[in-house]
Amino acid sequence: LRARPGQGPDITNLDPAASATSPAIEQQEEIEWATAVLRNALDRLQKQKPRDGVLIMRFYGIAPYEKVDTEALCAEAGLKSNALHQVLFRAREVLRELLLDEVMHTVATPAALDDEMDLVERRLVEAFPGILD
Repeated sequence: LRARPGQGPDITNLDPAASATSPAIEQQEEIEWATAVLRNALDRLQKQKPRDGVLIMRFYGIAPYEKVDTEALCAEAGLKSNALHQVLFRAREVLRELLLDEVMHTVATPAALDDEMDLVERRLVEAFPGILD
């Protein structure tokens, strides 16, 4: 089917304001994607190491938990500060592996995996500074 002249959208004069919103929409979709990947990885972490999963979510304030400072978290978990940081370090290592595994199942090539992991990591670090350190 062909459009007759004067019918259909005018693609020669696109509204600049409409295209200016596209990056914001794309960024929101990237945040939602990264959050879904994180949620899946955290669910798996909690199955493997329930205490570590809860501690990392509470330390970074990941829903459904509020962010808790180190002192309070140590008191609640019965850990010294150094021990808590060791647990969080190991939990972040496992979380990185789980994130990689989650993303690996969504891409076709190693180059695409690198690109997707960069995107996921960038969005997660923006939302939860330090989570992948």
